[in-house]
Amino acid sequence: GTALTLVHGRRYGLTGRNGSGKSTLLRLISQKRVPGVPADLRIMYVAQDSSEDFVSCKLNPIDVLVKSDTRRELLSKQLAELQEHEDAAVDLDIERRVREIHDELKAIGASDAHERARKVLRGLQFSPKQMERPVSTLSGGWRVRVSLARALYVNPDCLLLDEPTNHLDLEACLWLEQYVCDAFEGRTLVVVSHDRSFLNAVCTDILSISNKKLTAYAGDYATFEAVRKEQHARQTTVPVAATTDAGAVAPASAAAPVSATEEAGE
Repeated sequence: GTALTLVHGRRYGLTGRNGSGKSTLLRLISQKRVPGVPADLRIMYVAQDSSEDFVSCKLNPIDVLVKSDTRRELLSKQLAELQEHEDAAVDLDIERRVREIHDELKAIGASDAHERARKVLRGLQFSPKQMERPVSTLSGGWRVRVSLARALYVNPDCLLLDEPTNHLDLEACLWLEQYVCDAFEGRTLVVVSHDRSFLNAVCTDILSISNKKLTAYAGDYATFEAVRKEQHARQTTVPVAATTDAGAVAPASAAAPVSATEEAGE
């Protein structure tokens, strides 16, 4: 079978013909059904049809993002319960745990959660009014942006994006390029996109699916295309007849095809 290796901190573009299994692979990774995916790895997956997740959502986009931070939500709930405890003022164990929770909330930036949510939404071109509207009242394209914003806000260990630029205008695309290269630095990204300029801007590596085989190439999409073009040229070169010392004509050996894996230096 094909082995898949994702390196922490790399940004992968997943390419292949329509129907080759790109979206299926992203979904399997998100479900941790690919061997070797750590059980505690935090993964966020934004599918092409992710607008359906919010058809009935009554929260506004800001609250969707803030509540998606499950760690913050859990700590805030624990803190409220401890502070309301009848022995909160005299129980030293409760006092110690309250201090620990305050420290944890500070470490994850809980105090500015709403402003961080607004920053991501502004980057994806949400207006102040759109940020306050129930998500269910937004169009499908804007609900997809909410899904994308939520994944970026959570800042997971591994981010999986399926055609993220389909519903974005130019400004939002440029902002997303900058965000995944800077704010998301040090984490793993796997993206499927037909937008070559986006892939060139964000990808450090390309994963190509062909004939149910997955091959890795170092570099952006332009580098990948150049390598594939060179491989194709080598494999289609017509052999030239060679003359032996004895004067007989012998066919030259056909150029041995170079596999994508070898060309990628793996």
